[in-house]
Amino acid sequence: MEPHHSAFRLQTVALLLFAALIAASLLPQTSWAAIWFLPIPVIVFTALKPLWWPVGLSVVFTICLFIAGYGLSSIALGFAVFLIGWVMGDSVRKRESPYAPIVVGTLVIIMLELVLFALMKWLGFTLNEIVSQSLQQASAATGFTGGNPALWNTIIQRAQESVRLFLPGGVCIFGFVVAALNLVAARQFLRGASVLEEDGTERTIELRPLLRTWRLPYGVAIVYLAALFCYLFGIFAHHALLWQAVNSAALVSGFFVGIEGIAFMWRRLGERKIRFVILVPLIILGAAIRLVGQLYIVIGIMDMITHERKPDV
Repeated sequence: MEPHHSAFRLQTVALLLFAALIAASLLPQTSWAAIWFLPIPVIVFTALKPLWWPVGLSVVFTICLFIAGYGLSSIALGFAVFLIGWVMGDSVRKRESPYAPIVVGTLVIIMLELVLFALMKWLGFTLNEIVSQSLQQASAATGFTGGNPALWNTIIQRAQESVRLFLPGGVCIFGFVVAALNLVAARQFLRGASVLEEDGTERTIELRPLLRTWRLPYGVAIVYLAALFCYLFGIFAHHALLWQAVNSAALVSGFFVGIEGIAFMWRRLGERKIRFVILVPLIILGAAIRLVGQLYIVIGIMDMITHERKPDV
């Protein structure tokens, strides 16, 4: 049986977490890392309390950012935090499927990223300039130029080209990862927590499974294989926009098929407690070693081909 948590204690912890994230978001060194995870306490409060709590937290966050000098972007950030927190928290409270809130959260974060890109453009910055400056600063800090300035310039140009090719896919993956991490972290806070129903009765929050019920439609594998075919044979390589679409499609579809492979291994581990210890190294290895990530994709495709598309409930 899951442990029973006092609602008051949980709310206190969530409020302290909110205050810590607000403080971190006002520091230049940690601002953008903290801002993406501010929906976590809002999710917790939405699952436990009426709507005015997440509204109040989001307003406080917006005001703090505005005072700190974020300008109009503070409104977009505050609204995004509220929307993600409310949608995800409401789904947890109502025991609904977690996938729809993750999709909504992903779309909100993608839209927020586009707003930030537009703001950067308006301020006169481009991603190519940021990549170039970051590499130049890293070179100056380490004293590394490869002994060949021309070679270093080539490295910078290739990095800029990679950013251009994979930017659409990277934006989508980043949005999904941040949305999923927010929901997973909030679910850990809410595990075993009690909520008060409208009729005055108290019940324990029941969390719907995530990885165990992960099932992709066949179309995702088809998109991945088609994009991979185009990539390997250089189809559309001479058309900048289509080539960017091919690279991003291969990146995004491969990412989700790789999750299918991880979900397959997760289901095979059953209810063993050790699976939680195994999951994190699996994810790190897949992200750090390309060959391991490709192996997850192969496992995911095989799982999609050989099993019926009926999710476990």
